Amino acid sequence: MAAIMVVAIVTGIFITAESSAAGEKARDGRFIAYDNGTVLDTKTNLMWADKDNGRLIPWTYAQTYCKNYRGGGYTDWRLPTLDELKGLYDESKTYPSDCDEGANVHLTELIRLRCGYVWSSETMGTYGAYYFIFYDSTEKWCHQTDISYNLRVLPVRSAKSDLGLPRPVGMESSSDIIEYKDGEDGVMRTRPGNHKPGENSPVQPEYKDGEDGTMRARPPK
Repeated sequence: MAAIMVVAIVTGIFITAESSAAGEKARDGRFIAYDNGTVLDTKTNLMWADKDNGRLIPWTYAQTYCKNYRGGGYTDWRLPTLDELKGLYDESKTYPSDCDEGANVHLTELIRLRCGYVWSSETMGTYGAYYFIFYDSTEKWCHQTDISYNLRVLPVRSAKSDLGLPRPVGMESSSDIIEYKDGEDGVMRTRPGNHKPGENSPVQPEYKDGEDGTMRARPPK
């Protein structure tokens, strides 16, 4: 296997090989679509799923959907806030809704919503939750178990500190710089001499691909 080197500020976010191999597919102004099912908003540094979940879903299940979502190989997806959803709305962009006849979604075509009603993470009292409407840029709330409005979920995550590798064992500071390479046996190891062993890095970690494609640190020997 040819050796490769990545210089990264280690963040502790676990991602799979799918995300590290993502290629740019299309652009629309500030939005960049990748071939791993993600869309990056370069204005906010938020990464979005390139489509909604595809069916009506209550808010209680929308949270679980985001928690278990693995789009692009990432594991830190969540429900968006109202402000984050509002930030996507663009009156100049339009495409027809699949579920509401005559209605138009106002959003970049790189992110496809089958319906214009999208859950937010924000709640109303004990049993209510807010959703955003991409037809007219309004926000409303309903019961968290309500499924009468064709409500959908659109996962989002922060892309501000993506670097493609988990935090090595024993490394406390996110500012440490490490170089990585692929060994001939497929195990990713730190290059010797690029950081000082001791306070922040008592061991030089080795990385391996898990059966689910997630890269994990081997336990210290």
